[in-house]
Amino acid sequence: KAQPNVELVTPMDPALSAGFSFFRLKGQESDEVAAWLMKQRMVVDAVSRDVGPVVRTAHPRWLQ
Repeated sequence: KAQPNVELVTPMDPALSAGFSFFRLKGQESDEVAAWLMKQRMVVDAVSRDVGPVVRTAHPRWLQ
């Protein structure tokens, strides 16, 4: 289901993807979103990419 306030910015091309997902929430700072998620024990961080500030998370398969 589409989430209108979530912008997924992960490249869809498999050649450009390596197990990370990048997203941002409209109207919220990526640093603040990442800090809140980390307090919930999620493995994320805020990074600046070519598309601007985003939240980065790893697929659980890569965290084992």
